[in-house]
Amino acid sequence: AWDPVLATIAAELAQIGQSGAPSEWLQRAVALHRQGKPDAAATMYRAMLALWPKHFDALHLLGVALAQMGNPAAAIEPIGRALAVRPDEAVANGNMALALRDAGRATEALAYFDRAVRADPTNVAMHNAQGMVSIDLGRSAEAMRSFDAALAVAPDDPDALNNKGSASMKLDRPADALAAYDRALRSRPDSPSVLVNRGLALWGLGRPTDALASYDRALAIDPDCFEALCNRARMLRELHRMPDAIATVDRILHVRPDSAEFRFSSATYRLLHGDFGGGWPAYESRWDFADLKGTRPDFGRPNWLGHERLDGKSILLSYEQGFGDTLQFCRFARLVAAQGARVVLRVQPPLKSLLTGLAGVDTLLAADESIPPTDFQCALMSLPLACGIDAAAKIPAEPQYLRCDAERGAQWQAILGPRRRPRIGLAWFGNPFYRRDRDRSVPLDCFAALADGPFDCVGLHRERRPEDTAASSAGIATVLDESHDFHDIAAAIGQLDLVISVDTAIAHLAAALGCPTWIALPFVPDWRWQLDRADSPWYPTVRLFRQPTRGDWFGTVQAIRQALLAAAADGTLRTAPRAC
Repeated sequence: AWDPVLATIAAELAQIGQSGAPSEWLQRAVALHRQGKPDAAATMYRAMLALWPKHFDALHLLGVALAQMGNPAAAIEPIGRALAVRPDEAVANGNMALALRDAGRATEALAYFDRAVRADPTNVAMHNAQGMVSIDLGRSAEAMRSFDAALAVAPDDPDALNNKGSASMKLDRPADALAAYDRALRSRPDSPSVLVNRGLALWGLGRPTDALASYDRALAIDPDCFEALCNRARMLRELHRMPDAIATVDRILHVRPDSAEFRFSSATYRLLHGDFGGGWPAYESRWDFADLKGTRPDFGRPNWLGHERLDGKSILLSYEQGFGDTLQFCRFARLVAAQGARVVLRVQPPLKSLLTGLAGVDTLLAADESIPPTDFQCALMSLPLACGIDAAAKIPAEPQYLRCDAERGAQWQAILGPRRRPRIGLAWFGNPFYRRDRDRSVPLDCFAALADGPFDCVGLHRERRPEDTAASSAGIATVLDESHDFHDIAAAIGQLDLVISVDTAIAHLAAALGCPTWIALPFVPDWRWQLDRADSPWYPTVRLFRQPTRGDWFGTVQAIRQALLAAAADGTLRTAPRAC
């Protein structure tokens, strides 16, 4: 029983015979190739090469057939042999470039793209392919030259225009990108991909409403367009239209139920909207999200999510993300202990001293200490789910649940000296390795406006950034350094009347200590601060100041400054001393 491909080849060879001319062999092989039988054609090309080893067309087309069969790496050798025969042949150079690209050898591919377009400068497809490889290699300026060359030949080519828009975005030129996308749409008005890219350019120009309209146009053409749905959800969040954003995320998950990114987005969107009942269960998907994958603390104990009784049991609660997360969620140890459990809390080493004596904790460990046996384990940020916090009203929001020891407080009272006028702590940047740090940190030259008034300002950062060396000249005292831990920062905060901070661990620390805390937030903040409210269900002493528009830290700082001057004028800035 012959394989159908072999039977086809045998029939062709029988008709030709070894005495047939190369052109006859090639004609029959190409006919098979055009019939969508590249495997049969490849065998015919090989048979030709057994007789005529340097036959250019047989070598070249064998490579093309192998690439079409999904083996671009194998295609490189016969096309290379063909080019040894005709080194300047445009199409063969182009196909070599494509095979190298598809085999993961993009840098080598560029040299062959150059040869192809030099041999045939009118080949628009090759200019486009060369440009896209340049983009993949991070060479956006080179890519732009390729797309411009394509457009010099075909000024209205929609692929070249779409690609030029992509290169313009890479070069941070959204206005140029928008112009290219609009030209592409004149030739291809029903292209969802161009409409999606156009939305990105509009977003880059700060026009979220127009960007949303572009995504909606794409979805009117293809209701399941994944890229349009993804960007639509993000734009609705940007516009603070959270019910619509959540509904769009649900549509995404209908199209791609295994999307780890949007299962996690479903959680954060719901929490941002204040939907704790839906948000906390969905937040368990975080362990599959790319940025958090592999970070789940697992010590070989059964995970507790509130289903098992804890009477007489022991449980390990472990930190999982940043310092601020630990400071915010360590409060739940008391609720777990109230269920009859013996609680072991594992925290980052710089927090251990401060968290000693935390209510509900029987054993406090730093991450580098050995862990005793326990019956269960639970990651800290799973505790709201495990403890049944399905509404903001159920959050255990004590005015002060952290304290520093009296000796440490006395040390920092001596360091800072007597208070002659209101004293304010300032924190204007966060961890630079956090993926959204650029959105939340404020340049010192903007934040320093808060130090100009009838009060004394203290910087609460232990780290020094090169761009912040002017803090002292801006009227901000720098008394902390990397030799100090969070307990020292807490003791310093104990000597302050107010802390003003961006969304970083210092904000959580100050609020957990019961210090009046004003937090400067980006237009779309982290989910825990929700939207369109000036207070927080997590911390009674917190006041939130939000960007009036995306990126407008000047407006935020001016609103804080006005509130600060008003509080200084009416005497409400000074607070009663807090217990250590």
